[in-house]
Amino acid sequence: HASQEDLKMLITLLSPEHYIPVQGDYRALYANATLAYNTSRSLATRPNGILLLDNGMKVTFDEKGAHFDEHDRIHVSNLAVDGFLIGESSSKTFLDRQVLSDNGIILVGFVFSKSERRIVSEIEVVTKGYIQTKSISFMKGRIEMLLKEVITSLVAENRFTIENMKELFKEKVSRFTKNETLTTPKLYTLIEEVA
Repeated sequence: HASQEDLKMLITLLSPEHYIPVQGDYRALYANATLAYNTSRSLATRPNGILLLDNGMKVTFDEKGAHFDEHDRIHVSNLAVDGFLIGESSSKTFLDRQVLSDNGIILVGFVFSKSERRIVSEIEVVTKGYIQTKSISFMKGRIEMLLKEVITSLVAENRFTIENMKELFKEKVSRFTKNETLTTPKLYTLIEEVA
């Protein structure tokens, strides 16, 4: 992205007949158009010298100048570039990313023995993008304790299934994090089952 000084220099050197700011949200486009207006008197005084357009608007340049019809548009949609993938953006994807950026993520992983009906490994708790008000070791310790309590109670009530465990664990962790930090991070439980 060019700096304001670079844009001013480019406008001054090229003396364009028309100027169309591109790339960015409306606020950035407007700031770019204002910069062009303040830099070049010829752009500022020429009819349609500076064009501030929405996506899909068509502009025609001819001997009379630049013209556009607000109702004559090309159908365009937002395009998301995510790593190596390019495709139309979905509102669900952006909503998920908003939730993750606001609340973070907690990953809990362990090995579970089906025959012994208990955890047979260390419980790994990883947090990302999650701002804690308490120490991380306290939070991880409490999450591990909640997991053990859930498994113990479900086994004692003879209601244990992986699905029941995940559901109840998610409820308890959500309640705990909401009470402790006023956030509800996304919880993923990764379980490797052994015989």
